[in-house]
Amino acid sequence: MESTFVAKKHKKGKHKKHDHAIETDTEPSSSASNKEKDFLNPEEEKVEDTKEDLDSWTSNERLTLIESIRSQCPDNDSLSYKVREKKISWEKVTVSNHSAEQCRRMWQELQKQVRKHRTLPDLLHDAETVVHHPHKKKRKRHPDQPAKPLTPYILYIKEHREKVKAKNPGITLPDITRLLSQKWQSLSPRKREKYRLQYNKDREDFVKANEEFLQNHPAKKTKREGKPPALPFPFQCFYDAKISKYKQKHPNLSTSQLSAKLRAKYLKLKPSKKKKWISKAMESIPDYEKQLQEYLITHPEFKPPLRKIRLTKEEMVISKCSPEMDVDEITRQLMEVAPKDRRKKAKVIKTFPGAPEKPPKTAYTLFIKKEIGKLTVGSMTDKMTQLGKEWQSMAEQERKKYEKKLQRLKEDYELQVQEFEKTLSPEDLAKFRETQNNSRKKRKTD
Repeated sequence: MESTFVAKKHKKGKHKKHDHAIETDTEPSSSASNKEKDFLNPEEEKVEDTKEDLDSWTSNERLTLIESIRSQCPDNDSLSYKVREKKISWEKVTVSNHSAEQCRRMWQELQKQVRKHRTLPDLLHDAETVVHHPHKKKRKRHPDQPAKPLTPYILYIKEHREKVKAKNPGITLPDITRLLSQKWQSLSPRKREKYRLQYNKDREDFVKANEEFLQNHPAKKTKREGKPPALPFPFQCFYDAKISKYKQKHPNLSTSQLSAKLRAKYLKLKPSKKKKWISKAMESIPDYEKQLQEYLITHPEFKPPLRKIRLTKEEMVISKCSPEMDVDEITRQLMEVAPKDRRKKAKVIKTFPGAPEKPPKTAYTLFIKKEIGKLTVGSMTDKMTQLGKEWQSMAEQERKKYEKKLQRLKEDYELQVQEFEKTLSPEDLAKFRETQNNSRKKRKTD
């Protein structure tokens, strides 16, 4: 019995030992969890450090930050604060010894304390601004005035909108437009041609209908209200006298193409013939002064230009030449005021009046052309430097979008050239193709 009791006791002791071992085994695990907590502490400390950094800012530093951000906002900024905030160059925001990232974080912290909704006093303040500086009123279209033709893209959207709506019940209009826009971008030039031809036909009908409308409603030819009268200049007199005839002669050309043709013709005029249009421009000065006085009554803040007529250096020389002056003397005086490249041997013509505008050479040039107009602060060099940095840091996917767009522009340009060539006489066609070849040669040498 004793031996049995001792064995049991011994066994019990073993269990105790085992229990003790379990207890001791659990201790390291609890210490491990403590280590894990210790491992997370640096992150928590980082957040605490950030809060301490923000708390260390003085009121003057915060005001300096606000002024520094304001300096990057253009006058009469119309963008939402979220969009404008994305365009801020934080590297240019300098406040004491704080880094650009610290400035950005402080601004985010300040934003949290600013209300985003607008109150009635806010609206009243904006209403006063509108009264003092009214926006240009949208002109009401005359009921008889023909509507401008729909572009090829809009024609495509209009044709396929109902089909997409039928296939996708419940789809919203913005989603339909987004879907069709993507399809249009991937459409081949051959399939786009159908809509381009329809647009050209509609444009011809619009030009004819609009001419009839303007003949029946001459008051509609007057310039938009709120715009100051333009300085008289010789080419405008020449343009007004010739445009109707040119529209009949070239019905397929747009207004800009007709203007380019007329400008080229005006530049080729002899000095004696140019003087006729210079005289006409001078005769219209009294009318201009009368219109200017009427405009100043309603717009007293407008500062009129000091000159009364717009003349080039060449036109100024021609206007001063007397009828008795020798042709050689006139030519000599014109050469003195001519640009340097005109004094050299005549250069090869690189452009053709009325021709479609060539797309940019590279995707980067397309990006610059699109974005540079949005930058209103800084010199041209600063703007180009900023855009260059944006292009360098741009994601590859974004760059490819510009490359695809450039490819589409080039395809559209080729089609426009084909249409333009159909409007030219054999003689003009030969000249146009010569300019195209000259342009290609220049690109190779570049």
